[in-house]
Amino acid sequence: MMGEISNLNLEILDPDSPDEVARYERAFYKAYERASGNMLIRKLWNWNDEEQRLAVKVPYNRQLNYILRCRDTGEIVTALAVNRDCIQAQSVAYGFQISNSTHGTCEFLTLFSLNEYDMHSRFAFWRLVFADLQARGYKTAFGTTAKRLLRFYLRMGAEVIDQRTIEEEERFFLKFDTSCTSWQIARGRRESRRDQ
Repeated sequence: MMGEISNLNLEILDPDSPDEVARYERAFYKAYERASGNMLIRKLWNWNDEEQRLAVKVPYNRQLNYILRCRDTGEIVTALAVNRDCIQAQSVAYGFQISNSTHGTCEFLTLFSLNEYDMHSRFAFWRLVFADLQARGYKTAFGTTAKRLLRFYLRMGAEVIDQRTIEEEERFFLKFDTSCTSWQIARGRRESRRDQ
């Protein structure tokens, strides 16, 4: 266990536990089940509708999967999958390119929540994850998002570095400074860099 938030525990998925991976993939599927007709994410991830499991295409041995569980039930309520080496970047599927230097760089593959919409918990989760990524040497993270989630990521300090319309859907390519989990701090840093 990495940390606690209210009645929730933050952990990292054990990719060598078939039971834990199955539990994670069922939670991932449940979180995106209503979007299963979206052809963009249908192509992006590996959907197993029969078993109601969902997985990204990056192998688990190249991921860090942060999981927030309900302490009482053990149920997964929030999770973030991180691509640790960016050799096989998910964002390429949308035409975005991560810079050639992968040292200290990671990619957010998916973030999902199930019945956990408290903003305090979300911000606390984000801060704990960023602190762990910093401790592991990751200074920069990239990710993609749809327009409906963009505002949340901007509040978490993301910077839009590119955008595209793909199959009539807007997709945004984001860059995160893992030392920063505040839009106001991130904006101040960007403005300071521009002034130099």
